[in-house]
Amino acid sequence: MTLRFCGIIGPTSVLVALLFCVPASARDLGAANAVGLFGQSCLSFTGNPSGLREWAARYHLPEGPPPTREGFLHGNPGRVYVASTVYGQMALVSLDKGHCQVVMRQGNVANVQTELRDQLLARHATLNLLLQQQDPQRGAAQKIFSYEQGAVHLQLSITAHGISGPMAEVILTSTLPPESSDPPARSPAPAGDGS
Repeated sequence: MTLRFCGIIGPTSVLVALLFCVPASARDLGAANAVGLFGQSCLSFTGNPSGLREWAARYHLPEGPPPTREGFLHGNPGRVYVASTVYGQMALVSLDKGHCQVVMRQGNVANVQTELRDQLLARHATLNLLLQQQDPQRGAAQKIFSYEQGAVHLQLSITAHGISGPMAEVILTSTLPPESSDPPARSPAPAGDGS
């Protein structure tokens, strides 16, 4: 897969910028845009909600209307930005406690996982699977990873709700790793199957 690398984009719309920061031979432009947005926002500003909000303002992401916000915040203080493109409805969620999410209203779960893996490998990051859980009765699944790139250490997750075939609401989340004296057991993320 050939990647177009993004430098400093300048004062342009983030939605336009995402089109130039995704794989040149993208299999799924919705997945590529969601992961591109996640990389530019959440991976850069986890733990720094004011920095994330300044970034969202710089790229003219509008805040979601009040009735919509609660559906994303679930009672937590924070902000929700509309980041939809022609490839799908997305929201960028910035919680006051520093967590960051990109919510893709409807996406192909396997394609999002593949894009995440490919884009993180292009950043020369280390991604290790920590936990995988599924609830077929509720149509939900989650994978939790540790992410390391240089001095940056984060915990990432991919959560799918309302799974219907390959499609679901897909949530990419980035948090600071939990504070613990013992590092969690890790297993490398398998390559080649989008996991």
